[in-house]
Amino acid sequence: MALAIEKLHPLFVAEISGVDLTRPVDDAMIEAIRAAFDEHSVLVFRNQDITDAQQQAFSERFGPLERMLIGSQGGGTPFALLTNVDPETGAVIPPDDRHDPQRRQHDVAFGQLVQSGACPRLHPLGPRGAG
Repeated sequence: MALAIEKLHPLFVAEISGVDLTRPVDDAMIEAIRAAFDEHSVLVFRNQDITDAQQQAFSERFGPLERMLIGSQGGGTPFALLTNVDPETGAVIPPDDRHDPQRRQHDVAFGQLVQSGACPRLHPLGPRGAG
């Protein structure tokens, strides 16, 4: 598969295609992706049905991963879980709830590792209002 890079905005963001993240990615492809990240700052990989383990393996190719704080969803793992569903009740948290800890930005700017980026993964949601 040949890597393709499509610029999505004049200043930043590109879509990457021609790579299957469900399989191990070779060194040459990782270097091409790293160069695209350096140039575009945000990369979009569409329709990659990957598991947590596959995402972690891909992300680790770019350096060590920070672990989330114990006590947060995903605590002790490299995954920060941001959701609008209350983990205790399963209810949707109202959009005007400014104190919801799940909506706070989860970054590791003051962690022990120097981070060059993040590899977030979005999960598809049901239709608006479906809860």
